[in-house]
Amino acid sequence: MLKKYFSPAGRLSRGGYWLYGVLIPILLSAPAIVLFAIGSITEEVFDLLDLGLNLLFLWPLYIALPIKRIHDLGRSGWFYLLFLLVSIPIMFVIFMGVGVEQLSAFAEMDEETLGVALLDFGNYASPSLLVGGLVAFAIYIIASFIIFMVLPGQAFENKYGPDPREE
Repeated sequence: MLKKYFSPAGRLSRGGYWLYGVLIPILLSAPAIVLFAIGSITEEVFDLLDLGLNLLFLWPLYIALPIKRIHDLGRSGWFYLLFLLVSIPIMFVIFMGVGVEQLSAFAEMDEETLGVALLDFGNYASPSLLVGGLVAFAIYIIASFIIFMVLPGQAFENKYGPDPREE
């Protein structure tokens, strides 16, 4: 059954996307989080478990599921590449808005100093770039939520397969 979710072929309904795109990552992370919380594993072991779970299970899902969801909307899976490419300039604008000096300074600060520095980053950053990048990011997140989580798929068989709600 899981093999069908690791393949980009076919279609996936909104319900399936919610289930496998939201619930599965939570369930996969829960044991490691519990073990870390009760002190049974160290932070290094937790990081290794998290990396292993991401590489084995989540990355394939995060590639295959959106493609299947786009297929359900009647579009080619290549639209997902376009979707990913749009995020690169947005992240670049946010990065430039925060400023390279500020990012390197943040890495060397303790939590209290970091909190004060975040409130006063005018010496290092371009506030207009940062605000513009954050607005673009918000639009990007809202659009992706609507596309992947809200829009209904085609209610008939398309070239990517039958309606998943009828299977």
